Amino acid sequence: MVASESLCLPAAESHESGCKEASLRPDRTMAVRSHERAATPALRVVEIVGPAGSGKTTLMRALKSRCPSLRNGLRLSKWELAPYYLASVCRLLPIYAAGAGQGRWLDRRELRAMAYVEAWRHHLKRSGYQGTTFFDHGPIFRLVRLQAFGPSLVAGKRFEAWWRAALAAWAPLLDAVVWLDAPDGVLADRIQSRPDQHRMKRESARDIDGFVSRYRACYQDALSALRAIHPCRLLEFRTDRQPAAEIADRVIEDLVLARDHEGVSA
Repeated sequence: MVASESLCLPAAESHESGCKEASLRPDRTMAVRSHERAATPALRVVEIVGPAGSGKTTLMRALKSRCPSLRNGLRLSKWELAPYYLASVCRLLPIYAAGAGQGRWLDRRELRAMAYVEAWRHHLKRSGYQGTTFFDHGPIFRLVRLQAFGPSLVAGKRFEAWWRAALAAWAPLLDAVVWLDAPDGVLADRIQSRPDQHRMKRESARDIDGFVSRYRACYQDALSALRAIHPCRLLEFRTDRQPAAEIADRVIEDLVLARDHEGVSA
C-alpha cells in the first residue's frame, strides 16, 4: 500500500466526534510525513464555496500554509483545455441559433468555465494522484456562476440539461464541500475593499446586496441538488465569526476524523 499524503494532522484521538465536537489544540503538529500513516480511503476532492467576499481564497491560503502538500486545484495547459472549450462552443451554437441569436453569447470566461467543469472531471478520473485536491474556484463555483450570471440561453432546457448532468457527474467525485458565508454587509465591505478588481467593486450597496443574494440562493440550490444525488460532507462556517486560520484547523481536523472513521469502518 502507498502511504497517504492527503491530510496533515496526526491520528485523531476519537473517531466518533465530528467537526462541531472536535477540540483544537494549538500545539498539534501540522507537519506532513507520508510514512507516518498507513493508507486509508482517501478524501480526494474538496471544494470551498460561498458567495463573493466570503473568504474562499483566504481559507485556501491558510490551508496551504498548514499543509504545503495539499493540491490547490487542478492546473491544465491550454492544449489540455482546448478540446473541452471547443466542445462547449459546439454544444451551445445550436441552442443560440434556435433562439435566433437573441441575447448575448457566452463570454470567454463563461466558455472556459464550461470547459473546466468537463476537463477537470476527466483528468481527475485519469489521475493517479493519491492526495487531496482542494478547489476554491472549482466545478460548483463555476456551475453556480453560469446559472446565476450567464446570458439568457442558460435558462433554456438544453443548457439546463447539460448543467444538471455536469452536477450529477461531479456529485460522486466530491468528498466534501466547505461552505463559507457572512452577513451581506460584511460581504459588501469586503468586495468594495478588496485590492483586486471585482465586477461589483464600484457598485452601490443595494446592487451588491442583490448580487450576493442571488449568488447565495444559486449556491444553496446547487448544493441541495448535489447532495440529493450523492451525499457528501458539508462543513459550514461563518467567516465573520471565525478567522481563516481557525477554520483551516477545523477543516483539516474534521477531514482527518472522517478519513479515520472510513478506515475503521472499512
